[in-house]
Amino acid sequence: MGYRTLQGILQARLGAIAIQHLGILEISEPTLLNNHAGEPSRLTAWDLCLGRNPDPICYGSALALRLTPAPAAATLANTLARDWNHLSEVGDSGAMAMRPELDERGDAIAWQTQAQSLSTGQILLTPTAQALSLWLWEVVHSPRPRDTPEVSPLWPGFIGDSQVAQRLGLSPLAFVQYAYCQCYRLAGLGEDNLLLPDRFVASTPLEQEILWALIRLIDRFDSPDPTACFEAGYHLSARVEHWFGKLDPLPWRSADSARPPTVLLLRGIVCGLEHLLVGLLSHAAPTSL
Repeated sequence: MGYRTLQGILQARLGAIAIQHLGILEISEPTLLNNHAGEPSRLTAWDLCLGRNPDPICYGSALALRLTPAPAAATLANTLARDWNHLSEVGDSGAMAMRPELDERGDAIAWQTQAQSLSTGQILLTPTAQALSLWLWEVVHSPRPRDTPEVSPLWPGFIGDSQVAQRLGLSPLAFVQYAYCQCYRLAGLGEDNLLLPDRFVASTPLEQEILWALIRLIDRFDSPDPTACFEAGYHLSARVEHWFGKLDPLPWRSADSARPPTVLLLRGIVCGLEHLLVGLLSHAAPTSL
């Protein structure tokens, strides 16, 4: 998945900043650093946690608590958050010298994310509307998964509430395919007229919830558990179905009449569900009903 995951982008940067404080960290956890030296994304691969509330979208990190004794964790968290924000200051020569080695768009997403240290020793990372727009653009322009007919499809396990699918007379898998098809048709995926909005601003709270659910799904692809990924995809599809129901009749019928942030979100959903269905589960992603 590379830098398609928002979690992966932010983890890589936080790990790179932590490596800058190697002298401090070696005292507390030399084994951890010896195992992960030079690999900042692995240093924090287990650490960032997507917040439960969709507004604002944020991640929590307990990195300082893991690497230092409790009394010193708040100080280290403050140092890491300060350096994160310092690296985001435009035109700062020190920022350029310490800049983590991410790709250009990954850098921009991280620079547009705000860091805050908490008295508990945790770090809060909150992507701005600019960062979310850039990340969605990254998702939409990532390589599409290839259909591999020789691979046997996985039948995903599902233990969640399937009432939404049952109401339409569909299995959970068919329901995700149905949601994919709806978004594909509305997003005008075959047209190359997508504009990158400067900021992603949700038009409704439900649209913000859908963005949160999409981020949660794609974050799962970093450590793919087919069941967990499918459940995240199902819950995203359920929110999409609720969204379309609230907008019935839709105020727009194609990408030409929708807001650019809405089109970007629709295409992000298409790419996320396509990766789930085709890339992970080897099932079809139908473009017509």
